[in-house]
Amino acid sequence: LKRSKPSRDELAEWQERLYRALTKNPERLAALGLQWGRFCLTKPSALTWADRIRKELDGKWEPSHLVAAYLRCLLPAERYAELLEALDELPSPSWEERLLGVAALAAGGDPDAAVGYAETHGAVTNPTAVAQACEKVLIDAGRRDEAYSRFALRAGEASTYVAWFRVVRKKYPGRRPQGILADLVATTPDEPGKWFAAAKDAELFQEAIDLVQKSQADVRTLLRAAHDYADRQPWFAMEAGLAALKWMLEAPHFEITNTEIWNAYNATRVAANAADLRDEAMDRLRELLGRDSVRDRVVTRVLSRELGLS
Repeated sequence: LKRSKPSRDELAEWQERLYRALTKNPERLAALGLQWGRFCLTKPSALTWADRIRKELDGKWEPSHLVAAYLRCLLPAERYAELLEALDELPSPSWEERLLGVAALAAGGDPDAAVGYAETHGAVTNPTAVAQACEKVLIDAGRRDEAYSRFALRAGEASTYVAWFRVVRKKYPGRRPQGILADLVATTPDEPGKWFAAAKDAELFQEAIDLVQKSQADVRTLLRAAHDYADRQPWFAMEAGLAALKWMLEAPHFEITNTEIWNAYNATRVAANAADLRDEAMDRLRELLGRDSVRDRVVTRVLSRELGLS
């Protein structure tokens, strides 16, 4: 509809066809009701449809497809108070419907009220969605720093730490990635090593090694880093390999194979050679594996002869 730029009469004709389809087959076309505000295109059209559908509802909050269409007309119609009142009257408004209230308050020029509304009516089981709504309100209001400090870290939460960091970094390009990483790491204070891959992905190599020296990262992730960066960042690759061997020492013996141990050792050796740090790497390995407390660990048994420890 937007691309074709219809005249008022053409728009009305298309809307009538869509509305007839929706009312004739609401189960199949319920999504039309959820998009009705977009179909209005103009404020006068939204006002017309809001009045028409409200009359058809006749004070009742059913059928659901008409309720959905009515609520979504009220935003482009700029009838914000009516929308908020309707949401309060609904028997059990969903979070998606409450988001209309957030948008109404923000569009009405009160971002603080919009944030408060989202926090009050937000889904307890999905704090990330609430944070995303609040963050958007503040960003749209030009309060980007406040949006970051209050909501960005929760709002950016994703299925992986790498994706989480990318989301926040993309949304706040003016912030130093080192600072964003530090703030995210602080959300998991007992597991900083889990952010190793995110730091590596952002080419924050020193920070990545600092993290994995504090707590464990996935050994196989460390091994991939040791292999993949041997030419491009040999110091980083060497440190990743040493970290892999360090955390292999802590793993139950049945989780680590001899092949993986030799893989880590060889990757570390290759990277150390490329970084011209072979002697340092071997000395650190001997120190790591030469302690009495790890003498019986599988890593020590596999590498002791190679390192001259037996």
